[in-house]
Amino acid sequence: MKIELRDIEMRFGARTVFSNLNRTVEPGTHLVLTGPNGSGKSTLLKVMGGLLTPTRGEVHWEASTNRSEVRKRLGYVGPDLTLYDDLTVAENLEFFHAFEDAPAASATQHLEALGLHDRRDSRYGSLSTGLKQRTKLAFALLKNPALLLLDERSLGLDPQGRKLIPWLMALEPNRTVVLATNDPSEFELGKENLELG
Repeated sequence: MKIELRDIEMRFGARTVFSNLNRTVEPGTHLVLTGPNGSGKSTLLKVMGGLLTPTRGEVHWEASTNRSEVRKRLGYVGPDLTLYDDLTVAENLEFFHAFEDAPAASATQHLEALGLHDRRDSRYGSLSTGLKQRTKLAFALLKNPALLLLDERSLGLDPQGRKLIPWLMALEPNRTVVLATNDPSEFELGKENLELG
């Protein structure tokens, strides 16, 4: 999915997080957002996915400004993504699969690759933080998204789990992936980098 940021500014009260941001992200690009804490990486990620409206400027997704349309083709893992503790891993994915206009492929098709196959019947609330995050990654892939947004600060993956990030980024060559991270070892995962702050 092509994303065009045109003169984007984001303010919260009197604080300007970023301004005059112009960038074109071509389809299939892997973009890594870097910068210190508080520089606006998570905010920009949400703006790029149509989850947050910029204070000024426009975002175009494949020449459209329709945020609800882009959300139908979006996979997102961030701190505000919540799944149901009382449902199993598989039940969570099947539940959301029913409500997302998702392809007919199995809701649980990525569990094995994410190291969750033997946890499919475990209650989500009983999982470790790392396994919960892997479940959220499976959720983000439900719609076979054209745009995948990964907020590293919310991933909370162990070293084994962090090895999944390159796999996610390479899973679909035409998918646009944006990763927000502070981890220097992940900077090289992008074809392009954008440093904030």
